[in-house]
Amino acid sequence: MDNAESNEQPDWKRLFEAAMLELEPASVPEKIEQAKAAIALRASELQMREVSEEQLALQDAVNALNDLARMLQREEQERAS
Repeated sequence: MDNAESNEQPDWKRLFEAAMLELEPASVPEKIEQAKAAIALRASELQMREVSEEQLALQDAVNALNDLARMLQREEQERAS
């Protein structure tokens, strides 16, 4: 199951919080590095996805719906005239 679908925190967030809340000063640098590595890995995973194609498709769909709404509005105005 994808982290987005589960109720569990993503690894990067858990590691980030662990670093931010660490009380032992000697342990902080290692926890910072672990969190930074997890964040970099997740950012890389997101960049590798083809989200941009889907985002373009979504924007195209919104634009098409806006065009359709404008056309309908124009037709109504022409009928009312």
